[in-house]
Amino acid sequence: PGTKLSPRWARTAGLATQREYFYHIDVHGRLFLEDMSPKNAATCLKDDRFLRFFFRNLAANTTGEREEYPYVSFCGRELNFARAASVPHVFQFLTDGTLLLPGAVGVPFSPDALCVNPEGSLLHPVPVATKLRMAPCLGLIHSHVGVRLAETMQMTEDGIWFS
Repeated sequence: PGTKLSPRWARTAGLATQREYFYHIDVHGRLFLEDMSPKNAATCLKDDRFLRFFFRNLAANTTGEREEYPYVSFCGRELNFARAASVPHVFQFLTDGTLLLPGAVGVPFSPDALCVNPEGSLLHPVPVATKLRMAPCLGLIHSHVGVRLAETMQMTEDGIWFS
């Protein structure tokens, strides 16, 4: 009795209300609680099950709320709002012909599908088959994956080939 809730958490007081959480996705694809400081490898969220769930449920924010967060990941009555430094999906690893998103969500690597955006970032499609809410879309190739790809590229008259 007499407990005063902050405006941010006042919406959670009743059973029918939704809880809201706020996240930041950095250019490396790491997920942080928005108010976490500093944002580095030690403070990012690391649980593969949570990351897999979060990124599979990530969608464009069409809720009409928190418009400063362009993405939302739905979890029951929770709304997990997110904003990304670049794009929300970043391929962090390339293993056995599979690009991996956070949470070990795999996408078959298709060299012919690579593209470069106007900022010079290397992108690869995230196909519908990944069962991500936002698919199809483009995911950013992490710089260390791009360097590894560049080491296997061969330029010929017919184009670029990967060995």
